[in-house]
Amino acid sequence: TTVWAAGRLPEFGIIYCCIMSGDKPSYLDGVSSATTNDKPAYASQATNQQQDDKPGYADVAVSQSGQSTNNQPSYAAGAVQSSAQTMGQATSSGSNAAQPPSDTSSNPGYANIATGTQEQPSDPIPEENVHTEKPIEDSEEQKVVQEKVEDVEDVPLPPDEIDNRKALIIGINYSEIKGAQLSGCLNDAYRVKEFLSLTRNFELDNIRMLTDDNKNFALPTKDNILEGMKWLVDGAQEGDSMFFHYSGHGGQQEDETGMEEDGLDETILPVDFQTSGQITDDTIHDILVRPLPAGVRMTAIFDSCHSQTAMDLPYVYHAEESEYKTAHKKNDGGVIGRHVALKKHFFNPKKVVKHIKDEVDHQKTKHERRRRCEEENTSKALVMMIAGCRDDQTSSDTTFQGEATGAMSYAFSKVLSRDPDQTWKSLIREMRDLLHKGDKEFEQMPQLSMGRPVDPELKVLF
Repeated sequence: TTVWAAGRLPEFGIIYCCIMSGDKPSYLDGVSSATTNDKPAYASQATNQQQDDKPGYADVAVSQSGQSTNNQPSYAAGAVQSSAQTMGQATSSGSNAAQPPSDTSSNPGYANIATGTQEQPSDPIPEENVHTEKPIEDSEEQKVVQEKVEDVEDVPLPPDEIDNRKALIIGINYSEIKGAQLSGCLNDAYRVKEFLSLTRNFELDNIRMLTDDNKNFALPTKDNILEGMKWLVDGAQEGDSMFFHYSGHGGQQEDETGMEEDGLDETILPVDFQTSGQITDDTIHDILVRPLPAGVRMTAIFDSCHSQTAMDLPYVYHAEESEYKTAHKKNDGGVIGRHVALKKHFFNPKKVVKHIKDEVDHQKTKHERRRRCEEENTSKALVMMIAGCRDDQTSSDTTFQGEATGAMSYAFSKVLSRDPDQTWKSLIREMRDLLHKGDKEFEQMPQLSMGRPVDPELKVLF
């Protein structure tokens, strides 16, 4: 398969690598967050695009339901509901009128209700024909997900006292690959090593470096990276802390599992990617996350392109600050962007019904992917990952104070060096501020993901 992957990008140019690889695994959609008691949560919240200034678009919302325990947000997916706005007026029949029947394609009356054009009957409706909303029971699959998440919530977080620390640090400048060279990845690796050993009590004997300057443990080939990942988690037990840092090219390739909303796996590129292929998010999750027992910490940093879901973690942090409220997702227009053609079809009931049905199908598919992600990838360990950017973005290879570096790696070490007493929420916010409000005004948006639902106010420890 020929796959185009945009790697970590130099500040003033784009490098594209044409990659020949047979590996094809999966991308999992980051789970949207709900808000409970002003605390962000990590399961699917309603996707309700309000378009008050653009009447005439059917507005389909996804509403979630679930059980909460001890005032904690719930994570179970719920029912699909839809609402609509009309040409200059709201629907007069309320939420029940906007509830789609099971087969909207055979019910043009629903399209008329959605567009506000259905005539009201002159005679009273017989009581036996009055529609009453029935509570929607969770499916067996949803109950499985909810039980798993609740089971994880009962597992205590790792103790603050850390018994053993191990780190795997990878930096690849691709200096021998024409057209793919980067400048700051080796500096990132050495800076992180110094940071961990001097400020976080990591012993040098427990830090394994894979860099392509031939000065460390081994070259960052695909085999060596995979072996290093296995070394990192080998023997992990309660009270241990593992740290993984990757600085290099990131890519995407075709997904054949149906788990990726965009149809693409996220990948990292070893130094021998041209002959050995890429390492997919599925493989990274299977090695670094799935074997971890409860009571273990795993902190992972990916300074690479398309890295938001590089570990396929099911919970993506949604910021509360207005300036970063949509930082976790691509601004693609939402429901309006998917149905821009609806404006010219507005008075064609059959086409309106088709748009609504397509949107309902889209939402069902999206939430089925999220359900599978939560069910299969929720971890009892505390896995926290910071990525350089969203899956649709690239990460910058740049300079600060005359030294080549990755923008995100620089922000990570800079913020923690300036104030080590951070929560995960404050850390990601200050990293974003540094990149977006500084002189360079980067477009990339660092992301925070989690392997289990936890409060982002949790203190940063590793």
